[in-house]
Amino acid sequence: MYQSLIKNIVYPLSDKLMGLSINKNLKKNRRTQWYTTAELTVLQKKKLFAILSHCNDHIPYYQKLFKDYSLDINGDLLNELKKIPILTKNIIKKHLPYDLTDKTRKIFTVEKTSGSSGEQGEFFLDREAFSKIIAAQTLYWEWAGYSFGKKAIQTGINPERGFKKQVKDKILLIKNFHKCLSMMNKLSLDKYLLINKNNNHKFTIHTGFILNNFKIIDFIKSNATTLIQNEKLDLISVIMIHLYGENNIEMIINRFDLNKRKAKFLHFVRHIINLKIKIKNNFLGMLEVQEKKIKLLQLIWKLRFCINSKKQGLFDKDRIPFNWYKLGLLHILCFEKIKDVDFWDLKWPIFPLEREEIVKLKKTITFDEVEKLFFQAENFWVNNNFKSSPKEILNSLKNI
Repeated sequence: MYQSLIKNIVYPLSDKLMGLSINKNLKKNRRTQWYTTAELTVLQKKKLFAILSHCNDHIPYYQKLFKDYSLDINGDLLNELKKIPILTKNIIKKHLPYDLTDKTRKIFTVEKTSGSSGEQGEFFLDREAFSKIIAAQTLYWEWAGYSFGKKAIQTGINPERGFKKQVKDKILLIKNFHKCLSMMNKLSLDKYLLINKNNNHKFTIHTGFILNNFKIIDFIKSNATTLIQNEKLDLISVIMIHLYGENNIEMIINRFDLNKRKAKFLHFVRHIINLKIKIKNNFLGMLEVQEKKIKLLQLIWKLRFCINSKKQGLFDKDRIPFNWYKLGLLHILCFEKIKDVDFWDLKWPIFPLEREEIVKLKKTITFDEVEKLFFQAENFWVNNNFKSSPKEILNSLKNI
């Protein structure tokens, strides 16, 4: 009922009251989306000729530019365009508004870019341009399953929402979540979006940027594909906990039909996260690469110490694989801090002491005593940055 009201009454009425043509352009978009490649090429050339002709007739900056570079409006436009320089943000700043606007057309709204490139830019829209932008946006929202009146959520947008946008958001049930930009390091944005903890907020689509997720997925795909395959895991089992949160393990396992090994890995990662090991903000700070590697290895030892209550030798065949700890670190450590460490090739150093040498410390010694001493020996070695000699390690055990 509400969706029908928005589609058939509110939107057409707003077009009429505000002098817009969103519905007209949306209908055109819905029709042209089914064009063949040949039909699209004809339409593109027609529109390109129209916009270049308009620039040549009404925009001072382009009038001078076309003349300086001898651009022929009636020539092969795709080749002609190669003559002129690309329009940059600096050029727009320098020439806006006087040389880059059509003085015969009335400005409807002044908009700002999102600032995703580092700095917000400003641009002007008349009613027709504004209508075309909204119509195009609505079409690709429809591709994702949206229709007028369904709930949607926007992220990565400019938090400065004017009165008109606030009214539009209320009517169209659009929720804005601009605070995500400060939360991306913790990857909690998608947890907020994709887990409907509050049943009152079921969104049809999510629009905007999830930059950190794209970065971390690309980071893993570019660097750890072989490692993941060797561990008989896959990208889904490694990354999904980022998206759905550690409290939704069973849902991930069922939804993606994960096998026992992949399910075990997810439970392991949840354990890593729930340990809540405190990591200082300046962890790895300004350290050299080799020092960073040592710190990361010591952190893995600390995780292993917390997980493995038996305290036997590290990464024995019945223990969690070393590579799992590396993948687990991605869930508690900002990957930006480790991307320069050759992280995926990080290997556990060879412990310089054999168990037999520990057995010789006492005339009679039980198996459990050997295992305990071996663990203490490793701990001493780790805390000394993996540099202790066999003699130093044995002396530390004698003191115990």
